[in-house]
Formats: sequence, structure tokens, C-alpha cells
Amino acid sequence: MTTRNMLLWHQGEWYDAVSETRWKSPWPHRGVPEAIAARMVSDFAGAELPAILNAFGDYDGPPPELRATGTHIQWRVEGSETWVDLIALTAIQGEGVSLRREGENLEWRAGEGEWQTLVPLADITGPSAYDIAVAEGFVGDEAAWLASLIGPQGSLADAFKGDWNSATAYGLGEVVYRNGSSWYALRANTNKEPGSNPDDWRLFAAKGLDGSGAVSSVAGKTGSVTLVPGDVAGLTGLLDGAANYFNLLKDGGRFAGSPESTVRQISAYVAPSYIVAFNGAAITQGPKYIDNNTTYGGSAGALDPDIDAIISKVKQESIRRFGVEFFALNITAGTGTAAGTLTVDSVPHYYAFTTPTAPIPDIFSKNYWVLVKSGSVALQFGGTNWTIYVDGVPITANTRIVPADGPKQITVHLTRSAATFPGYDNVIHKLFASVSANFLLAMPAVVPGHLPMAAGRYYGVIPSLETLRGPEGDVISQAEAETGTSTQVRLFNALRSRQTANAAIAAQKGQNSGLASLDSGGKVPLTQLPAGIGGGETLLTANATLTDAVAPPGQLIRVKAAAAIGGRITLTVPDARPQGWRRTILVSDGVAELALGSNTLTVNGEALPGGSTPVITAGKRTMLIADTAGNLVRY
Repeated sequence: MTTRNMLLWHQGEWYDAVSETRWKSPWPHRGVPEAIAARMVSDFAGAELPAILNAFGDYDGPPPELRATGTHIQWRVEGSETWVDLIALTAIQGEGVSLRREGENLEWRAGEGEWQTLVPLADITGPSAYDIAVAEGFVGDEAAWLASLIGPQGSLADAFKGDWNSATAYGLGEVVYRNGSSWYALRANTNKEPGSNPDDWRLFAAKGLDGSGAVSSVAGKTGSVTLVPGDVAGLTGLLDGAANYFNLLKDGGRFAGSPESTVRQISAYVAPSYIVAFNGAAITQGPKYIDNNTTYGGSAGALDPDIDAIISKVKQESIRRFGVEFFALNITAGTGTAAGTLTVDSVPHYYAFTTPTAPIPDIFSKNYWVLVKSGSVALQFGGTNWTIYVDGVPITANTRIVPADGPKQITVHLTRSAATFPGYDNVIHKLFASVSANFLLAMPAVVPGHLPMAAGRYYGVIPSLETLRGPEGDVISQAEAETGTSTQVRLFNALRSRQTANAAIAAQKGQNSGLASLDSGGKVPLTQLPAGIGGGETLLTANATLTDAVAPPGQLIRVKAAAAIGGRITLTVPDARPQGWRRTILVSDGVAELALGSNTLTVNGEALPGGSTPVITAGKRTMLIADTAGNLVRY
């Protein structure tokens, strides 16, 4: 049955039902009114829509149904499983018709007319995820379904994959490090560089400031700025740090022996003890920088092209003729693969040399020059423990250097904590080499603290403290000292003073009150011993006077009195004795009685008068010495 004011779409136009059997075409336009009519038709009860269809023929089937999805208004016959798009929602926004969201509904109006509800927003949202899960077979309430979505707790550490590598396949949620920043994978990807592929990577943690880059002003100054100590708070009075740097390497990194020469010229190459071949590498003498070289107008010889390439990067052309001479090392990596491996650009690199495990500071710099001749070398990015600079610019990832790169200045800033640092590092250079690679190493320096770094700031030979220890030649020859021809005044005077003292000592040997000389057996001759000290002995078994004839000076007087009358013998001390007269008496058995005559004898500080007869018992050793007054003292 047709109802008045109903609309019907027929052959591209809408018709208004002005009576039960009569239709009028109110809108000759197509497109936009179709959408409006569709909404109007959906407002009627389902039983009325077949009446519209009956206008074109008999219809006695089930009533049609309408619904709105996120993109279309759809219809179907009740009971059908298939919904058919009636019109796209985007087509509703046409000429003269406006749409808006108001509360819980999507509304429309024609021109400036009243707003009318087009469709409830709830009808557009469709079924919930929970409803879909139930339709797919989930059993349980919504809370149980939500709980089923929570998986086990994963390890955050498992998500971090280190430096980004173009050959690695990354999964959703994995984190990589690239150019100083961390990146989070939005989806699985391979060879999609972070920072250039926003659909694959999202910034996780941005790189912090490293002191490089441009600034608008420094200490209130703009343009070309020259800083003085007063420009930095707390540094007033300090000198530019570059004036205070010195090399801890005793040869100054010149490979000409230790201590370092105190003049700019050097002669012979001397292999350094602080660079030790590893993994089968060969380390030999490389080319030399020549002072007053002919390459730049001098007369001492031409520079090797490789040395010229290095020095040209360090010095302006006007000062390349003269300078501090140095040798380079020629290093050829071996085929060994022991210890650490560093793979860069799919090329594995290994240690070609190490350094001694000598104590080093917690904070210091290692600076050196490298020129790759064949193969490649690689530098290990250090994170928080060290920073590596190439030509004054910090690297942000493991870096490879090849022959085409030319000479490169490598600077390592080490920053360690005493609490976690053992106090030594035998690979402080952080340099690896590909198998059989060949490269030059020149002008190494180990410097306390951190060398100032900036793009294009280069360092040449950094002198050691040895250059401050005095003029060339800390040792002079015997001939120079004897003839006085040495120009090293300080050392010459010291050596001559020693020679004078030695001559004075030699003159006193064998002299009275002088120094004893040694015989061929390394012993002092008996004739040079004081009286009473020496070799040999005199045996007395009867009474005797201690004259030089009976008891020679320097001999031990051994007394055996047991066979004498009463087991006692008497030893008479002469009255006339020179100062220093001495005799040593040892009684083996019996008793020795001393007849002092007019002599006074002092025993343990007590003076015995002349005429006394003290005794020496068996097993006792006694020394009699005449003092300055001629009196005897017993020891």
C-alpha cells in the first residue's frame, strides 16, 4: 500500500507519493536526494517498504531491513545473510546538504533547514571486539575475554638489539641504536634505516647534546668568537689547555728510542716497547718525516709520499719544510683471529697489536695517525666508556677506514670509574684490522685528561717530559770528561768531581792512617793490619815477657799452662811500650797471671795499680792496648 508523502526511487529519480496511486517527481536531481530519501524510507516500519516496492509489481516476501556501517547505509531482506550497500556515507555530503555529529547521532540538513537525525552513532560502530570473539567461539564473559588478551611479561632487555644493521631482520617492538638515538620498530622490517622510514621506526630516545654544532653566541659574543679565561665562570687565570699537554710515552711517539731526543732531528729507528704485534702481525720501520726536507725547499732529502700526505693534513704548506722528525710504523696484520672481532660493512676485523698492561689513568686521551694502504681498519664505538673521534668528529657507530679515505687522525677519549676500572687497558687504541691489511701508524701520544676536539683540529708530535730533562746526551764519554771537551756542563762537572774523589782515595791506599789495598785474593795484606790483628799465633807454655821477639805484633798469644807448676804461668808486660801497642791473649788451659810491673791496668773502668797480678782463666780471650798515656786497658 502506498502511503502519502512517501518517496520512491525509479529510473534515476525520486517520486513523491501524493496519493495511494499517484506519484510526483519532486526532485529531478540525482545523488544527494537519494541519500536523504534512503534515510526517510528507513524511518518507516518495515511493513511499509514492500508497499513502495508494490508500486512496481506485486511483492509478498519478507520485509527489507536497513542498517548503517562505518562507510555505507546497507539493506537486506529480513532473514538474508547478505547486506547490500545502498549508498556510501561520503555521498551524503553533497550540494546543499550538510552533516554534523551531535550527541549520540549523525545529523543532516538541506541548505539552512533544520537539523535532522540521519543515523545513531551506535549503529555505525558495529559489533564490539568481544562480540566478534564470541561469534568466533570464545566462551566466557567480557572480563574473562579481556584477561585472555594479556600475555606473559617479556624481558625489556630482549628487545634491545644493539646497533642497527641493514642485514638484520627486526620484529615489532625491537629497539636499535642508530646515529646516537634509539629507535622502536613499528613492524617487522629489514634494511629500513631508522630516521628515514617513519612507517617502520619510531624515535624511542633522541641523541643528547655532544657539544658540537652551531650556536648563536658564546659568552655573549657573536660572529667570529675568541674566548679568554674570564669568559668561562671559574676559569679566570687558567691558560689554554692546549699549552699544557705532554706525552706520557717516553719516546714522544717518534719511534727513535727512549728517552726522547731533546732536539728535533733523530737518527736511527727504534721499535717501541709499547706496541706489541698480535695475531701474527708484522711491525717494521716505516717512512720518516725529514727536517729541512727537499720536498718543501730544503736540502736534507725528499719526503715519502705517505708521510707527505700525513704532514700535509697537519701543517700549512709554509711550515712543512722544517719540523720535529719522527718515524712511522709499518704494520701488516696477520691471519690470526684471536680475541675480539669487529665486523663493519660485513668485513671482520681483528686486533693487529696490543699495548702493555701498564697502569694508566682513569681519564686520558690516546691520539695517533693512521693511513691504510690495503684492506681496512675499523674503530670500535665505545658508548659510555670511551669516545672515538676521527679528524676531530665523534663517531656514532663502529667505523671502517679504507685506503680511499687517506690519512686519518684517531683520538680516543677514555672515561672510566676507579670503582669499575682495573687500572690498565691493553687495547686502548680500539683499532682492529682486516686480515693481512697494511697500514701506517704515526705520532702516537698518550695524554692525561681529554684533548680538545673539533672538526679539523689536528695534533702533530706531542713531546714527552723527557725533552725537559736537560740537553741532548745524558751520558758523556770518559774522554769528554777527562779532556773537558763535553758541552754538557752539568754532567761534566759531576763526573770530574767523582774522578777527583777517586784519585784521592787511590793515593791513600796502603799508607799509614790511610786506606788498605787488597791483595790478589781480595784480602788485606798482613802488613797493612793494625798491631794485634792479623794471622798466625804464638804458643806460650812457660813464663815469658811479652816483647816483640817473644810475641810478635799481629799474632794471637795462645797460653797452655796446665803442664806448668801449679797449672799457672806468668806473662810480664814490658814497661816501655809505644802508643797503640796491643796484644791478644787466649788461655786454652790453666791460668795466665799478668805481671804489670809499673804499669797501670784499667779493667771495666777500674784502674789496677802497678805491681798487681790479675789473672786470665782458661777459655778467656783478653786484649791489652796501650792508650795515649801509655797505660794499659784490658778488653
